[in-house]
Amino acid sequence: MTLRNLLIIGGVVLGTSAALYPIVFAPLMDNGSDYASRQEQFLKEQGLTKEDIQPTGLPVWSDPFDKKK
Repeated sequence: MTLRNLLIIGGVVLGTSAALYPIVFAPLMDNGSDYASRQEQFLKEQGLTKEDIQPTGLPVWSDPFDKKK
């Protein structure tokens, strides 16, 4: 292989990795605490609880990724 071909292949691999990082790898490394805190803040601002917005007869949503105590 020539140097030109190696640079092209390397560029494609680098570009693909750069495009996949925010879509695939970043969410896997994030534990979601930012989203959970935003939801809690929104509910406090609106004066609501999770029970208020949960349909009747269904169990209250709980975080499936929450650490077990």
